[in-house]
Amino acid sequence: MNAIERQKKILDLLANKEFISVEELAGTLGASLATIRRDLTAMEQEKTVIRYRGGVIPAQKQIEKAMQIEVRMDENRQEKEKIARYAASLIEDGEYIYIDSSSTTYLIPGYITATDVTVVTNAVFLIPELLRNGIRTFVLGGFIDANGNYVMGEMANEQIKSMNFSKSFIGTYAVEENRGLTTYEISEADLKKLIIQHSSEIYVLADHTKFSKKGFIIYATPDQATIITDAEPVNPGAYPSLVVAE
Repeated sequence: MNAIERQKKILDLLANKEFISVEELAGTLGASLATIRRDLTAMEQEKTVIRYRGGVIPAQKQIEKAMQIEVRMDENRQEKEKIARYAASLIEDGEYIYIDSSSTTYLIPGYITATDVTVVTNAVFLIPELLRNGIRTFVLGGFIDANGNYVMGEMANEQIKSMNFSKSFIGTYAVEENRGLTTYEISEADLKKLIIQHSSEIYVLADHTKFSKKGFIIYATPDQATIITDAEPVNPGAYPSLVVAE
């Protein structure tokens, strides 16, 4: 198989996946890791793929992500409102909480009735909502991921290490019965892990569609958080702490 054939095959494989590791490509195509890396370098220069540590995603998927936050706000809107309303009801007066970047967590500020609450966030699009609802807000510093609309990187991570939260509300790409809570962004996973370490109570907001997806990297096991969802999953016993919002 020559380079052109391999690169076409890589694109074919990516048509049904959002991420493939270099090792998986090498095994599937019967090529060396060095050969696959050269192919991916050439494909990235042609802007058909974008490389992440240890793997690759189709460039079109990344372009779509830039528009996703607005689109995702309206997907399963009623379910997300239900989850966000329940999450907000858990917030008590005077608490310091963390709210993650996701289309469901975005809805939380509108339902907060507790007073003297301080919210820490890395979500750029969440800031206007927090201010509109009169909530004291601390924004993590660092580089802004233009596609995810959130702050990321070592600066944000270091700030989290100096903080403690009574409650944290986290969005997720997927909830996997046999693996745990997963996402595709390594930097995002690193930040989520730190948030969990520095929180007394962790709540993951996941509508029913998250239970049928699969992510790349695990950032938490099911027993590390209470999962708030809108409908009972196929095997609810797989999740030690699960709440179905009414």
